[in-house]
Amino acid sequence: MERLRRHQRGFTLLELLIVVAILGALAAIVLPNLVHALQSARQKRTMTSMRGLSQGIEAYELDWGFFPDHGSGPVSGLAGDLSMYVRPFDPDDGWNRVLWYDSRGDAYTLTSFGSDGVPDSSHPLGATTTFDADILFASGMFVQWPAGLQRQ
Repeated sequence: MERLRRHQRGFTLLELLIVVAILGALAAIVLPNLVHALQSARQKRTMTSMRGLSQGIEAYELDWGFFPDHGSGPVSGLAGDLSMYVRPFDPDDGWNRVLWYDSRGDAYTLTSFGSDGVPDSSHPLGATTTFDADILFASGMFVQWPAGLQRQ
């Protein structure tokens, strides 16, 4: 009976500290990877939204002979023009920020300002490696896009 009671005491403080240390180490490894995966998924969602909107814009151009001419502004301004072509109409990028549209009638550009939501002062065009970089889609193709390993 005495022997049975000794084994029912529970965990020692040292055992609990070891478990907490192991869990902390695992969290330190897993959390950055999780954040990176979420940011990457947001980039992919943005690119998918841009492709869908561009198909609607180009269908509009086939019917009317020109792209919706709203100057420069949020994509939400195209909701009326594209309601017949894009369903459901989602004017936001993967970070839930408004996509930007620019057109003068004969060409158009869709822009996402990346994870930071701030327009880049210069566009390097081509592949980018940061989550903050703008994503640009111009007249049927990506001209600035995320590729390879991304960093914050």
